[in-house]
Amino acid sequence: MRLALPRRLGDRVFVAGALILLLSLGLALAVRSLQRTTDLARRSSDVIGLARETERLVLDVETGQRGFLIPGHEVFLEPWRSARRDLPPTLARTLIFGGDGEDPEAFDELLVRSEIGADREEAQAAVGSAG
Repeated sequence: MRLALPRRLGDRVFVAGALILLLSLGLALAVRSLQRTTDLARRSSDVIGLARETERLVLDVETGQRGFLIPGHEVFLEPWRSARRDLPPTLARTLIFGGDGEDPEAFDELLVRSEIGADREEAQAAVGSAG
């Protein structure tokens, strides 16, 4: 003989099971969304750090160039040389990491078209005899 649950109780168990399943699915989606948000926040923090480093290097180039051109002290060329050496790879990492990653050569084009590229060529010409 089969034990039959009352129909209403069976319906309630089914509804409760379906609710638990839906809540579990919603929770799984929320956790996945939270993980993606955390990854984006971490990436944003890294890009901000790279942008700050790029800004520091640009300021070193500018300060070194001005320090050499105005008073003519060669001591200012060391930060200029160092920043000039470190700026292109730092800028590339900033642009690649901060962008969509689709075009790793994009920084070359941007550098050529940007004021940084023009300033770099001008600075090299200006301090060419001392460098």
